[in-house]
This record gives sequence, structure tokens and C-alpha cells, in this order.
Amino acid sequence: MEQRVKNVVFICVICIIFGFLLYRIYKKYYEKKINKVLLGEKVKAVTPGAIMKVYFVLSLVLMIIVAVTTPTYKMNQDECHLIDYVTLSMIRQEEKDAMFKDIQPEKKGDQYSLQIKKIDDDLTVYYAANAQKFGYILEYKLNRKMGDDEIFHLAINGASSNISVQDLEDDKITLFIKGNLMKDCDSIEQTIEIYNFCKGENKHPVHIKTKIVVGSGGIEI
Repeated sequence: MEQRVKNVVFICVICIIFGFLLYRIYKKYYEKKINKVLLGEKVKAVTPGAIMKVYFVLSLVLMIIVAVTTPTYKMNQDECHLIDYVTLSMIRQEEKDAMFKDIQPEKKGDQYSLQIKKIDDDLTVYYAANAQKFGYILEYKLNRKMGDDEIFHLAINGASSNISVQDLEDDKITLFIKGNLMKDCDSIEQTIEIYNFCKGENKHPVHIKTKIVVGSGGIEI
């Protein structure tokens, strides 16, 4: 729920509680004044109904002020990144299918499909998303055997870790990322980098950098 709505609801509840107490207290005060009139005294008193009308208008004005002055909170990209699974390794086709299995439509009629996009001859992306979850696989063909001292470096929006991958099937490096979409985020923008380095001379330098935007409507690359 948006912060503005939360604040208005809170003020509304407080106004209702305080209004009920005000009515009960003022009603007793008003009844005492009326009793004095019955005894022949001259008194001036405003009716409880009139008091509550004024109170209602003031409460309404207060809620409008709160609604107008409360800034709209928008989560920044760091808060939107809710990634619960990241791996850099070799993944077979049946494993790909299993990884995407839980990214299903929330209800009948929702759009869902496992899509494939070939960025270049060596880099392919498999991706899927619904209103709550997303997942994608970046598959990079090495077209060669990895060196014994070769290390691949993975970086996602600056949060990086060193991962060593060896004995790859079909000489492919595969990055799989799966996570949840936050309700207050229109989209999640992620910059993915994969590059390699060696202890000695790097004869086969690799530097993959791609930007992926994840939203409830799907993934843009």
C-alpha cells in the first residue's frame, strides 16, 4: 500500500476515535446546560450536531492536507533488487525447464512464456516473468576449453563475486538469476558483467556486459 494512502487511513481512524470521544463528552456537557435552562437560567450552548459538523469539516481538511503533502515514495533500484538465486555454471536443458517451472501465471489469462533472445553469436538469453517472479539465464559459448588457471568474474549492479568454473559441458558458461518483483517497483534494472582473468597472460579475454530491465509485463534486454 502506498505511503500516502497509509497516512490518510491512519488519520481517518484517529479522527473517528477522537470524534466519538468528543461527541460523548460534549453531549454530557450540553445536557448539563439544558438542565440549567429547565431551572430557569439563561445559557448559551451549541448543539452536539453542530459541533460534529464542524469537526467533520476540519477532519476532512486535515486528511486532504495529509494526502497532498505526503510525498509519493518510490523504491530505489537497490531496494527493488530482490534476487534469491544466482549461479554461474553449466546447466542442462532439463535443468532450465525446472528452474523456470515456478514462474507460472497467478491466474488464468495471465501472460506467461519462456522467451529466448540471441544477443550475438555467442550470447543467448532465456527469460520469463509474471506479476511476482522473474528468472533469466544468460548462456555464453566459450567455443574453446577453459584454461586451468582461468577465473570468471561475475558482477550484478556492482555486487560482485569471484566464481571458478571448470569442466563445462559443450564449453558454455551459464548465468542463472531468479528473484521476486517488489510491489512498489515499476521495474528492476540490472547490469550484468562477466569477464575472465588468468594468473599469466590472458590469451582469450572475455568481457560481457548487458543491461536487463525486469517488470511485471516481462523482461527487456
